[in-house]
Amino acid sequence: MHLIWYVTCFLIGCIPVTWCVNVTSNGQPRVMLIRVVPNTTQQLEFLKTFKQQKHGLRLQLWRHPDVIERHVDIWLSGSSYDAFEKVCIKKKINFEIVHNNIYNEIKKENISMKNIEDFEDYYQRFEEIEGEIKRLSIVFNTSTTLEIIGKSYEGRNIYSLKIHKNASDEKPIIFINCGSHSREWLGIAACQYTMRRILFDQQYDDYIAAMLKDFDVVIVPVLNPDGYVFSHRDRYRLWRKSRSPTPESHCFGVDINRNFDYRWGGGGSSRDPCDEIYCGTRPFSENESLALARYLYKHRRKLKAFMDVHTYGQMWMSPWGYTKMLPRHYVEQRRAMRAIQQAIEKAGKVRYRIGTSSTTLYHTSGDALDWVYGRLGILYTFAIELRPSLRARRGFRHTRLAIAPTGKDLFSGLTTLASVIVSKNNARKKHY
Repeated sequence: MHLIWYVTCFLIGCIPVTWCVNVTSNGQPRVMLIRVVPNTTQQLEFLKTFKQQKHGLRLQLWRHPDVIERHVDIWLSGSSYDAFEKVCIKKKINFEIVHNNIYNEIKKENISMKNIEDFEDYYQRFEEIEGEIKRLSIVFNTSTTLEIIGKSYEGRNIYSLKIHKNASDEKPIIFINCGSHSREWLGIAACQYTMRRILFDQQYDDYIAAMLKDFDVVIVPVLNPDGYVFSHRDRYRLWRKSRSPTPESHCFGVDINRNFDYRWGGGGSSRDPCDEIYCGTRPFSENESLALARYLYKHRRKLKAFMDVHTYGQMWMSPWGYTKMLPRHYVEQRRAMRAIQQAIEKAGKVRYRIGTSSTTLYHTSGDALDWVYGRLGILYTFAIELRPSLRARRGFRHTRLAIAPTGKDLFSGLTTLASVIVSKNNARKKHY
């Protein structure tokens, strides 16, 4: 079979013979993962040219060139390996082969290789996000655990990706939930940015190293995949809810973030199936909210912090959503939020408002924020409204140029929160 493929390619001349030689046993091209380390400014600048010019090589950049002595990850066709090696020798660039044939692993999971380059510069569709988290789990197999925590109403997988230093050494968990509301593309993209940055920069960034020393980070990239897929249809860009049927035959979907069983059905939610904040027929009527709750309840003894990511408004908020009464732990929650506010402002030159959810934004009932704090008792529980500010005209349709800055806000908030928790624990130990 391999010989037939080789001869066919040679005779029809559709692709170079060197490409044909570098194929797998099932006729697929061999795809290598190469890690390059630029040691000089000249080497770094040369690698940056791969963004616009491939120099005749079949490659895609995965982790882009940014700083000297930080690795660059490249997906390289096996047909281009010899030429790539010659280029690296000429430029005196060090590299290693991380995977000799990543396609074998990729094929098992049926993952597309089309959206590797410039992943963080565009709003990705669900199947592209799904492909990326599978790629990450394959390449970083010693520092990630990918799990399917449930299925959406339409049967799509709801994933969690745990990032850790050592899978056998379980630590307290910081949990990040993303994509409850499908139209909030920027929040979903910011979560992808944060997830990738932790993995790509863990050996260089002191904040990441400190965080992973003390915590495992678990991210649900898209809790509402059905709604997110639906929001990519032209007429339904602003779709918010799930896609399950309701008692009203012409109205679909439940607001997943009003479907938790803490103060369910109260102010800030609706019993009208056609309303955007429809809370469902009962608590946990939705597969998506139930999957999240089951995972969090299962891991409640290790759960140290919970972050529910949304857009937009530039707010970092603590419980409660259902009432304007201050929660029992508000002094400590505000201390953490104040540190986060300062860190984001220092890093991104943008200011986030802080306070309880009900006073900073509006009343909500049956949301994940109040459920995690009220039912599970997790002190460091926050709802986040990322960029842009409420004054922004584009709102949910914000330009893709906001992805990286918004992702940096979330990353700064995450690492600062980890530091605050550790410092508090250390202070408590000293006190006793």
